[in-house]
Amino acid sequence: MFTVFRPDMKTPNSPSLGSQRLGNRRRILRTLLAAILIVTFIRTWTYTSRPRVPPPTYAIDEEASEVAELDYSNFEPLPLTGMLNDGRPGKRTCDELRYDGRLRVQESLYLEDDLVDVARSLADHPIINYPSEYDDVPFEETVSKCWARLAGSSVWLEKYQVFLAVTRVIFFDKGNRAWPIISFLRGQLYDESWNELKNHTIQWHGDEIVFPTVFTIPAPYNVGGGFYGPEDPRIIIEQDVEDAEPVVVFNMIHDLRTVARAMHIFRPFSNVTTILTITGEGERPSSEKNWAPFFHDDRANATNGPKKWPSHHIHFVHGFNPLKVLKCHALNGWCDIVYEQKVSEDLISPHDDPHGRMSGGTNLVPIPIASSPGVHAYVGFPRSHIDFGCKDDAMYRPEMMIMTAHGQQFHINYMSEPIDFGAAALTPDAVTDPCGEGRILIANSVARWDRSSGHDLMTLSFSVADVTVQILQLEGVSRFIEQLPFLRSALQHDMSQDGSVIWNLRWSAVSQDVSACSIEAARNYSIAVSEPLNGKSKAKLREEGELDDEDKDDVLDKTKEREDQKDNKDQDLKGKKEEELTDALFDDDALFETEEEKAFQKDITYLDDPFGHEDKIT
Repeated sequence: MFTVFRPDMKTPNSPSLGSQRLGNRRRILRTLLAAILIVTFIRTWTYTSRPRVPPPTYAIDEEASEVAELDYSNFEPLPLTGMLNDGRPGKRTCDELRYDGRLRVQESLYLEDDLVDVARSLADHPIINYPSEYDDVPFEETVSKCWARLAGSSVWLEKYQVFLAVTRVIFFDKGNRAWPIISFLRGQLYDESWNELKNHTIQWHGDEIVFPTVFTIPAPYNVGGGFYGPEDPRIIIEQDVEDAEPVVVFNMIHDLRTVARAMHIFRPFSNVTTILTITGEGERPSSEKNWAPFFHDDRANATNGPKKWPSHHIHFVHGFNPLKVLKCHALNGWCDIVYEQKVSEDLISPHDDPHGRMSGGTNLVPIPIASSPGVHAYVGFPRSHIDFGCKDDAMYRPEMMIMTAHGQQFHINYMSEPIDFGAAALTPDAVTDPCGEGRILIANSVARWDRSSGHDLMTLSFSVADVTVQILQLEGVSRFIEQLPFLRSALQHDMSQDGSVIWNLRWSAVSQDVSACSIEAARNYSIAVSEPLNGKSKAKLREEGELDDEDKDDVLDKTKEREDQKDNKDQDLKGKKEEELTDALFDDDALFETEEEKAFQKDITYLDDPFGHEDKIT
């Protein structure tokens, strides 16, 4: 037990040497206390500074199996910086909302398919007509010039112990995949290790569906036209429901007269397609796309846990900034706007014009975390669309988002900066060609989140350059979420002091700041990665005679130099922050500005084209 002596404390009969020893002891204790407070404060309030040092290496759960330990051996660190909603509005800067953490990522794998088999199965479709120039060409070569696949979305079917992957397959007849005639949805099954299961049968209410297959989806078309059929598939299943059927969400031209594009849902086992319609909006917009689906129980007293019957409704994030949420009936397709974010201009912080927006991305999946009755949390990966940096076209990157919900109130609690997953997702050519081959990286689905037997593995499906279908695993998402400051406050949903109106206003205002800061960060990212090549693709530079193949190393050197400069700057800021903390250690008001922050410090526990962008492809 330590006894702390005040400087003015008198000690009777103390000799001069004892006074010196006592003074030394006081200095040692003060130094030790200062060190402890510095470490505690930095760990607790990292969102107010921007340290770039990686967090401590997380140990594998000792109770995890040996297989789990082997699975983690080839994961690499993935630093993750984002903006955190603390529920305190009032002209906040992005630096004040910033929070640094870390995940781990495994190198991705590629999913393939037999396009010759697909082409043969669709040979009798009236719109499939090959150009006469291919009459004397082997069929396999013809297929390679007229068929392609992209935008794969996957989901784990617990009942069948398989992954169901749905991929968009396109047919184009002029050698230009940027102008497809029609799209189809292809279904494939994979085991837990992503080995394809061919001629595998799913039993569903007396019916048998054999995979792989091309789903039968009614799609209007005119011979001679193009861009028909389902696009941008996203697949989702309601978790912890005994007899849940997966649901595929996609957009498709539904009116040949106006060429209007509408959202649809498709049940692949029941073979039922339903168009979605927003009520009360009058005429349908010319193009509906990029809705992020999730299942949400909006009952005030709803609790997390298994359900016996599937839900009759699907919710969608229709827009991210401002946040807009729809509730759609799964049987008739009618959708109501249940939440539309509206925040007073006096509470919104100014942000740079980002020339971009947030949209689409993956489905949202529930976060299994303690909360008050009726309060739920979801995680997903929307994508930023930034018309800045790359000169010829937009850049796309995923961001990780955490959203909380209570009834029909929704708030964004965290949004990361752009994530490119590094070499785990991008080839060296894509890394060094950010405005060309590496310009488009889109996460399409959260396929699975395995938290059993010591695991914390999230499986994502994604595409690069609108060409690939890839799968990767993230480790530590659950741990990252549990350590987020202020998320616990949002989940407790304590409105005893403010009341529901003020409480929702506070969290909604900062929610909008979080979104705006994430888009701003995406803009800065796009500018930074495109700078070494002056915002142009390598193909464009070669066309203009400004780049040779050997210039790749120069680009890598410039990229590394930029990252080193950034790291040095962050280290300087970190050192300055630590000096400020040392000076303020014994000033309680300097450490914790409000009683609310003091309480939090005590409570904290340390633990489009047809490819989904525009109506043309580049």
